[in-house]
This record gives sequence, C-alpha cells and structure tokens, in this order.
Amino acid sequence: MFNTKPTVSIILPIYNVEPYLRECIDSCIGQVDAPDFEIILVDDGSTDNCGAICDEYASLHDNIKVVHQPNSGLAAARNAGLAVAGGQWILFVDSDDFIDKSLLSRCFKAIRHYGDVDMVQFAYCHVDDAGQPLDVVKGVRYNRLYNSVEEYGNERGYRWEAWSFLSRRDIIELHDLYFDKELRFAEDVHYTMRYLYYC
Repeated sequence: MFNTKPTVSIILPIYNVEPYLRECIDSCIGQVDAPDFEIILVDDGSTDNCGAICDEYASLHDNIKVVHQPNSGLAAARNAGLAVAGGQWILFVDSDDFIDKSLLSRCFKAIRHYGDVDMVQFAYCHVDDAGQPLDVVKGVRYNRLYNSVEEYGNERGYRWEAWSFLSRRDIIELHDLYFDKELRFAEDVHYTMRYLYYC
C-alpha cells in the first residue's frame, strides 16, 4: 500500500459485469508512464462472480482496494469509491468499458502543458462485441490564446458522462459534489454540471 497518497484514484462501480470486468481492471492496471495511482473496485452487491474477481485482483495488487456493499445503485457506488479515495485526481471508469494504456500519461501531459487545470476531458470510442472501433467521439478543448473553447472532432460542447474526464478531488470535497443517490437516470448530468460550475 502507498506510504503517501497516490496522484490518481481510479474508481470502478461494479454490478454484474463479469464478462467485461477483467478486461476493464487489466486496462487500468496496465497504464504506461503514468503517475502513481490506486484502483478502487466498488462491488455494488453483484450476484455473479464480480465480488470474487475483485478480491482476487486486490490480493495480487497492492494498489487495489475493494469495497463490497449491498446493491444501492450507480450513484451510491461512485460515492462509496470517493469516500475511500486518496488521490489528488479522480477518474471514474465504468466496469463494462476499458481504457487506453496511455490515458493517464496523456492526461498528465496536458496538465503539465497547461498548468493550473481543473479537469481534463478526453476522447472515447464505441466498440463492437469483438472490440473493433465503431466511432470516435472527441469533444472540446480550451484555447488559452483566445480565452475560448473550440470544437474539434464530431461532438459539440462539454460532455456530461462522469467517465469522460479527469477531475480534482479537492473541488469535489470543497463543494460537496457527490452523486445524488435518488437519481437512477442521468445522475452524471447532475454531477458534471455542478462540477463544471466550480471549475
């Protein structure tokens, strides 16, 4: 376990995603040229083998924590991960997805380049069942020269998905930006819009 707090906490809310879970966790473990990070696996009352898979990974990797809780929904699972996160930065990853091995490296390259930033939003790609890309959704970037936001790729404006950006834990804690457990649909919108307000 860490002697000091990690730079990044990667939080995976998990519920009955056994066919995808190992690929997801492996993609998080396999980050290349990344700052130090921890992975928090929140088993939200899975009824398949997800809980056992989480415990297996935690027994093999010192930087993996597991939280087991009764099924309480996605918002509550993300909040449970935030409650034990030690990282300066937070990355949510949905457990039926996987991330590129250079994701953290590229995010922190952007942070070093731009300096004092509050979030880093990144592109994502939909894939088919064989893992082949279907499309790439990019987004927006901040243009410091013109003090404006410009579009690139095929997406307009900021995206609302909680897993589409790296965020700062101090902003989350200072403004009590947790997920509303009463929301069972589009809870990301509520969270992300409030986060953006304080950026």
